[in-house]
Amino acid sequence: MAGKFLTIVRLLSFLIYLYSIYWQYVVQLPFISPERKVFGPFKFLTYWDLLLQTGFFFLLLIQQQLFDSRQFKNFIGLIFYSLALPVSLLVSSTFWILWSIDRELVLPAILDPYYPPWLNHSTHTMISILTIMELFVGQHKPPKTRKGYITFLAFTLTLIINQ
Repeated sequence: MAGKFLTIVRLLSFLIYLYSIYWQYVVQLPFISPERKVFGPFKFLTYWDLLLQTGFFFLLLIQQQLFDSRQFKNFIGLIFYSLALPVSLLVSSTFWILWSIDRELVLPAILDPYYPPWLNHSTHTMISILTIMELFVGQHKPPKTRKGYITFLAFTLTLIINQ
């Protein structure tokens, strides 16, 4: 029973993340100048994290339903401990701390019609809650420290280069 519940939670998470990505591509901000649209949502760590979480939950579903090899579990552990967990906690905590100081710093009220509350919570709240849940129920194997650092560094350099 617990396995089915976990599968349902992971599947729903994946679908919500996928729809959130779709929403951000379909709804365009009419008042953004063309030069600011160059990298679109890829300018924001929130969007990178959304892509990361979508991919991570997809990998979890594959591992849970199709095959259960040791190497694949190690790969999922690497992604979880070096990227999914730290990035989701960083995005969520930074966003909500800044929001509590001054909402206009992170998500101005003028954007509400284009970035509704459900999308805000799926990209800034749900990511950390589900990642913390995964920390307790996922039984992921932590990677070797060096491998984890290299993975995180590669991700960080990708973000910096893309800015």
